[in-house]
Amino acid sequence: MSESEIYTNIKEEFKQRFAKNVNPMLENYEKERLSLIKSIKNTSIAIVVITLILTVVFRMGPFAFYVFLAATIIALLHIYIGKNFENEIKSKIFPLICQNIGNIQQSDEFGAHILQYREANLVPAFDNENLYVSYIGDYNDFAYDIVKCELKLEVKLNKKSDNESVFTGNIIRINLNNYFAGNTVYKTKPANITQTFGELKYTNINQVYSENNYDVFTDNETEARSLITPEFCELINNIKTAFGAKNASAAFYKDFLFIALDSSPEIFAKPSLKHSLKDYQQYKNAYDKFLSVMKLIDYFKNKN
Repeated sequence: MSESEIYTNIKEEFKQRFAKNVNPMLENYEKERLSLIKSIKNTSIAIVVITLILTVVFRMGPFAFYVFLAATIIALLHIYIGKNFENEIKSKIFPLICQNIGNIQQSDEFGAHILQYREANLVPAFDNENLYVSYIGDYNDFAYDIVKCELKLEVKLNKKSDNESVFTGNIIRINLNNYFAGNTVYKTKPANITQTFGELKYTNINQVYSENNYDVFTDNETEARSLITPEFCELINNIKTAFGAKNASAAFYKDFLFIALDSSPEIFAKPSLKHSLKDYQQYKNAYDKFLSVMKLIDYFKNKN
């Protein structure tokens, strides 16, 4: 069976599990979504009617104040109900989908490995972080995690301090079970070697695909040449596309491969009362992101 056929079968198996295990719950939440929309609409109409009765019939004023108050109540009602619904989907549906993709858990806990992002020269220096959600998985005996985060650096201007964002997006960490002798960074051009890469040196690896799109920096040129292959470049580009990232960078450091996906959105589309939950494409897009990581893991497993 060809590699293409293997992944086609994997996708089909997920689609079948999704239909069996996730769709029934989605149907219930879709009914709830439509019911909430109807309730908000009816409540909003009631608020408008009451406002008109108070201001027109009973001449309670001022009119502008009551209109403003009614509009504020309606807006807050939308926000409150919408946020509760969003949190319900995130806590019930998204983890269930992860379980049906594979051995993946959604988590709000973040380990000390956040500091490794900088140690690996993957991202610029930062001293503050906003961590939104993480996914912890295991595939073919390779552990990995994906963290959606924003990294910030405190800067001082005119005696005032402010936090400047240096990275926003998803960062993937894969334990390749292989201690690397050096630190190799694969970075979208243009790269700032002074700020980002410290003592790592630019390396010409003589690969047209990589040279046209990326710069490579390392303290172990021999190892870098064995790691940065055309196949690796293509797989990183596929991950970049799947995640909808603006730029992609990678770093080999100690036992790990780190991948930074700049300006990439969360893995799952943000749920909303405005959008149907029965649109399978949004879940397929999330699945394709995980699958792109799995394909990279398969590459290194077969390589070893």
